[in-house]
Amino acid sequence: MIFKNNKIYDALKWFALSGVGIISTFIIGLGLLYGFDTHYIVGTLELVGALIGGLIGVSGIKYAKAKATTDNERNDENGAE
Repeated sequence: MIFKNNKIYDALKWFALSGVGIISTFIIGLGLLYGFDTHYIVGTLELVGALIGGLIGVSGIKYAKAKATTDNERNDENGAE
């Protein structure tokens, strides 16, 4: 697992799923209001969000595999099938 702390995982997950969109919309709105180009700022923010989302996905897959392995080992120890 990449993220072993649930608080960090939850914060990064919120940022990747909600925060990036909220912040990007805010920056675009400011750019329209004050007349500055937002492409580089928003593009960078979206790329960072995608990177974090990918890392969270990898961490989730690794966690699920580790949990399945642990559950199978417990079942084997208890004689359950």
